[in-house]
Amino acid sequence: MSNTLASTQEFRVFLARVWKLIYPYWTSSQRRPAWFLLLCVLAVQGGLLFLMARMSFATAAMFNALNGGDADAMLNSVLIWLGYVTAMLFVYTIQVHVQYKLIIHWRRYLTEKYLTMYLDGNRYNQLELGDYNLDNPDQRKSVDMLNVAQETHELGLEFLSVFGRLFVFSVILWTVSGALELNLLGVDVVIPGYMFWAAVLFSIFGTWLAHALGRPLSRLNFKKQAVEADYRYHLVRLRENTESVALLGGEEKEYGDLGTKFSSIWDNWMHIIKYKARLMAFNFGLGQGGTAVPFLAAIPALQAGTITFGSFMQLSQAFMSVQTALSWFAMSYEKLAVWKSSVDRVLTFDDALDKASTEQAASGISRQVTDGERFELDGLTLTLPDGEPLLENSTLTLEKGQDVLISGPSGSGKSTLFRLLSGLWIWGDGNIRVPQERTMFVPQKPYLPIATLRHVLTYPNHEDGPVSDERIHEVMRLCRLEKFINALDETSEWARILSGGEQQRVSLARAFLAEPDWLFLDEATSAMDSETEAALYRALKTELPNTTIVSIAHRESLREHHDVELKLKPATRTLSLSDAPVTP
Repeated sequence: MSNTLASTQEFRVFLARVWKLIYPYWTSSQRRPAWFLLLCVLAVQGGLLFLMARMSFATAAMFNALNGGDADAMLNSVLIWLGYVTAMLFVYTIQVHVQYKLIIHWRRYLTEKYLTMYLDGNRYNQLELGDYNLDNPDQRKSVDMLNVAQETHELGLEFLSVFGRLFVFSVILWTVSGALELNLLGVDVVIPGYMFWAAVLFSIFGTWLAHALGRPLSRLNFKKQAVEADYRYHLVRLRENTESVALLGGEEKEYGDLGTKFSSIWDNWMHIIKYKARLMAFNFGLGQGGTAVPFLAAIPALQAGTITFGSFMQLSQAFMSVQTALSWFAMSYEKLAVWKSSVDRVLTFDDALDKASTEQAASGISRQVTDGERFELDGLTLTLPDGEPLLENSTLTLEKGQDVLISGPSGSGKSTLFRLLSGLWIWGDGNIRVPQERTMFVPQKPYLPIATLRHVLTYPNHEDGPVSDERIHEVMRLCRLEKFINALDETSEWARILSGGEQQRVSLARAFLAEPDWLFLDEATSAMDSETEAALYRALKTELPNTTIVSIAHRESLREHHDVELKLKPATRTLSLSDAPVTP
């Protein structure tokens, strides 16, 4: 009893969450085309049901004419039946067109909604930094959202169609079959619309058994999408790092890792096969039984002479329609399981975004933009997402025009401080005041979109922005990228063409073109040789004299390009800023 109550409560919670996922679309700014398309689908569905009902009577007339040997009546009824078939074909074509148009409208809404939530407030970055129990968000935004839009609509339409057929053919079944009179133990029993009740009992048994056989499929399909996505992600990672793997001779290790990933797919697939085979065998038996039962159930009425041969055939068709409608849950159990897994994956994505948003709002770090010309950190405690402290109650002021070198051992929190200053880190407490000036942050690993080199150099600004070709050429020469000047308008996967040092030079070229007031560099020259690194730092000083440079670096040689040094001390979880210029 307690298990039943728990299952019922779980089902109610799931329905409430599904409503949360579905309802916003129908009340959004896109509600007018959505409702128009839905009403068109419903109107077409109503037309199909009407034609199906008329075909039922046309079928009865056709068999009555055949049984009576009336050739003219037979020809006339066949022509009428063909007319209904032609009309149904036309209406069905319209339904498919409108139905899939509604699906792509809904998918566009879901995509725009969740992309906005994902990118807003740097949540996409936060989801990677924190622990949100979220695997493969890329699949959730693409495959799973398509599945939700398509499968929800198709299953919903199927359900409405089933409900309509159930109503129409239940009336036909009840009316045409009449009552069954039985004598049980000397008592006369009359069962009105007895074939309707036979269909109900047959379907209840089938639905119960299908649920018992296929219940684990929802969980297994959820896992199936997760392990498939994990396997694809590992393959993409291998393709993105082919050279590194090849140089390290990591083929055997990668083969083993991919084999492990595929083993998860294999195990999950074998479990699905077990339950799917049972369910398919049951559905096959249910379908065969649904074909035979109406004929057996209609024999008493045919023998009693209360129905004609045409009505007998009509009854069998009506019985199968009612039985199929009532057995829809059983016959569609696997589709429902796949749909539920897609919905669950989108809902858990939604939960992760909500949690990220809540953590952002609850962050103890207060960030304020001021009219001043300095970065100020007051009472700062910096922690990892799990609460482990990196800095405790620290105070720091970065003055305009004073270039700073941030140093410290690996793991001391240099990159975390970099993220904090950029506004990407939310874990900790304290106050940060930042100047209302142009600020640019350059990470160690640059992002190079697949686009023209011009667009790559000016990213994230549009390639047709105000920067002239002459200025771009000048900056490319400064950054020792002159050999690519003639490839400015070529579209390529530049991250695979350029070396690590060249990619970092592209990042610095962006800084020269942007001319920020503050430039933060996180190991942004680590892939360059010392001579190129020194030349670029000298160029930054010359070309951007009003830019304050804050660098994270390990090389001692970089000290000569900065005025002060900020040291992070993991032993005491403190930091200190030297008061005098640092000598080499």
